[in-house]
Amino acid sequence: GIASHAAIAIEKASLFQAAQQEIETRKKAEQSLNKSEARFREFAEVGSDLLWETDERFRITSIVGDSRAVFGLTEEELIGKTAWEFAKADVASADWKQHIADHEAKQPFRNFEYQIVDRNGAMRWISTNGRPYFDQHGNFLGLRGSSTNIAARKHARHGAQRPQLGF
Repeated sequence: GIASHAAIAIEKASLFQAAQQEIETRKKAEQSLNKSEARFREFAEVGSDLLWETDERFRITSIVGDSRAVFGLTEEELIGKTAWEFAKADVASADWKQHIADHEAKQPFRNFEYQIVDRNGAMRWISTNGRPYFDQHGNFLGLRGSSTNIAARKHARHGAQRPQLGF
């Protein structure tokens, strides 16, 4: 009778209220996630000139930012190449040997500084940070990191002397 209909109505109202609360909770979580993603993007943009990702063989696969401002090279000139390839680095030098060994050991690195000659023949100083990333099974997928053009800082530190090629 009436009591069972009332119980069913109360149960439906209770379920409806629970569903509304679940929707509100999800909306708040989504808003929080969107806010967090926006904050991360802003930090990344402020913290470096360029973000990059490599494949498991350390070849650049994606770039976020202005590669011309940092490297003086287009994205097309960077994609598919390792840093030591596009920098035309002396891979026999101690610094680059260690840097490549860190890559192969899947070690993170911070503030690795190197010189690069841009497409106009001008010397640039780059500082780069990177860390390995893996899939859900622990398989190495490559490196993700950031690079910054530090030429102004280097030139200020060394006065007006022209930078020398070499490591």
